[in-house]
Amino acid sequence: VPARKVIVRVTRSADEGLGDEIELGAEATLVFVSSIGGTDRGRVRVTVGCVVTRVTYESKAGGVKQVVTLTGVSSNGGERDPVTVESLAVGG
Repeated sequence: VPARKVIVRVTRSADEGLGDEIELGAEATLVFVSSIGGTDRGRVRVTVGCVVTRVTYESKAGGVKQVVTLTGVSSNGGERDPVTVESLAVGG
């Protein structure tokens, strides 16, 4: 089975303060819900176990953005995919 690397980039506005600093090597769990066209059709919850591998800042016309790069990691030493997808659609 070929190995796959999961990289996630999270971008957020830094203009109003970000609160706590994000440390390299910190473990995190990223969870988001996605669906088709903003409806309940095809709605899923995606969960990714991650480690912070990079934090940068970008200055653009819209303001300053913080970009957090996360690398997916398995919770049991590599035997399990770091990404899980759970159906939230009505009827399963």
